[in-house]
Amino acid sequence: GQCALCRAPVPRGFIFNPEVVEQSTDEEKDEEEEEEESYKWYYEGRGGGWWEYDERTSEELESKFSSSSSSTPERQMELMIAGYIYIIDLDTMVQKRKVAQHIQRKIKRDRNISDKRGVAGDQVQQKQNR
Repeated sequence: GQCALCRAPVPRGFIFNPEVVEQSTDEEKDEEEEEEESYKWYYEGRGGGWWEYDERTSEELESKFSSSSSSTPERQMELMIAGYIYIIDLDTMVQKRKVAQHIQRKIKRDRNISDKRGVAGDQVQQKQNR
């Protein structure tokens, strides 16, 4: 199978033989908190709401965004996302499939938002009030 987040292959025995991860230190927790305060990238879903890009795509978007300015002529990039090539335009803040450019979705760069629908197509479970 494939990882729903990064689409990388998942080894067959992974479920039965997982890698044990050590508990994080206070320094790592501080880094995680700082990361939570950093910007993340989102795309608008077909039915509305915002979906967070997977980590790899967000890092590539942030790198391009940080290395260019509004006066930089080349603020477009092509990315492979879930098996499709998308054209990302950082000036108009839209993404479109390379083979179907008439279909566009808005994208945005924002802090961690509480109303995101999910990450890379994997829906977030809503907490129920009791």
